[in-house]
Amino acid sequence: MRRFFSLLLSLGIASSLPACGDDSSTSGGAGQGGAGGQAAAGNGGQAGSAGVGGASGTSGQPGGGSGGNGGSGGDAAGQGGSGVGGGAGAAGDAGAAGQAGSGGQATGGTCCTPQPGQKGCSDPAIQKCVCDNDPFCCDTSWDDVCASNILNFGCGAICDGACQSDEECTDPSAPVCSGGQCIAPCKGNEDCDFQVCNKGKCVDCVANADCTELQPICNTTTNLCTGCESDADCKDTEGRPLCDPQSGACVACKNDAGCSGAAPFCVDGLCGECKDDGGCKDPSKPTCNAQGKCVGKGPCCQADSGAAGCLDPAVETCVCAEDPFCCDQSWDEECVAQITALSCGTCP
Repeated sequence: MRRFFSLLLSLGIASSLPACGDDSSTSGGAGQGGAGGQAAAGNGGQAGSAGVGGASGTSGQPGGGSGGNGGSGGDAAGQGGSGVGGGAGAAGDAGAAGQAGSGGQATGGTCCTPQPGQKGCSDPAIQKCVCDNDPFCCDTSWDDVCASNILNFGCGAICDGACQSDEECTDPSAPVCSGGQCIAPCKGNEDCDFQVCNKGKCVDCVANADCTELQPICNTTTNLCTGCESDADCKDTEGRPLCDPQSGACVACKNDAGCSGAAPFCVDGLCGECKDDGGCKDPSKPTCNAQGKCVGKGPCCQADSGAAGCLDPAVETCVCAEDPFCCDQSWDEECVAQITALSCGTCP
């Protein structure tokens, strides 16, 4: 549940402008003049025929044909002169307008897909927008939540399969909108990461049992886990019967008075053996962790020490440079997986 503390989502969509069609044109060719008629002796010649109209323009601008040339006048002395000039050729028809270009979709580059082990993505503007709202995406890894948040945070790209509701998912093979993406319906909880399958869709919860002690109440309308409001909301939690109204979490204690014996201190709602490193007397376990337990670093390929970091300084430095959580909070299973993924070492 490393992503539990990621920030809440907001919505938005961006688009691009259309390209314009080509509006250039070619005018029609000039009409040819009519030929002069031959005259009989002593009589005037016949008029020349009208010039042929100009050809049509190819696009946009009309092309007009030029007039035909006139025939020359008849000779008065008995020889037939040329006929009267031909009429002007008709103007060519205007060419059809070019088609407008269709609008382009923003692709978002690698931002639209999870990039395991990679901080951020290829588009700087999208990366900044998402990481400003969800720092995990730039501090640790660009995962599927980060990709979904491009749409949720309105970060300027429309990724393939992006959606806000099931109605937008028209592909029969992916009719469900979940996490901002059109996906195939789930068949069981095994199809959902850290969620449960409800009517073909992965959701946070369908009952209180699906929620954690930090947010123990399932809102069955939104299928989201929410905080407690009273001790009664915590009655089904294991070892956390009290509600902390300030955080909404179910806790085991509210102060040191609620703790005793080997775990006399109330640390973040749990009874622990220490509040700081000064309470840890065993040299092999010199660190008081966030749960109030004295711990010591363990082998880097093991994730059960409860301490931040591991015993091999070179491996620890390599992993923590890419995933600060491993040295700031706890050396967990993902930290162990990063050893191989980041080429920091090998584990059996």
